[in-house]
Amino acid sequence: LRSRFDPGAAQGVRARYEIRLGDDRFRIDVADQEIEVARGHADQADAMLVTDPGTLEAVLWRDRRLDDAERSGDITIEGNHAAAERFIRLFPMPERAAAVGPA
Repeated sequence: LRSRFDPGAAQGVRARYEIRLGDDRFRIDVADQEIEVARGHADQADAMLVTDPGTLEAVLWRDRRLDDAERSGDITIEGNHAAAERFIRLFPMPERAAAVGPA
């Protein structure tokens, strides 16, 4: 997550998230256009996403819609749904590089 975090997308965001992937829990704090990720429970999280690694990856980087994953039961959101949607937008896929040289 750190490598794909976009500080520009985090402008004005101050939030705490918890991601649960099976038995693994991660606390993610976003403030001042920075991210801190640590293992463990997040006290007073704005949003908690409970899912599996494949679903999280699909929602973050493979164009799967968050509401579709939630509707199908592949992800559960606890807390503020708008905060969860904001979380997803913090990790955009990088732009594809233009081809260089002859085709």
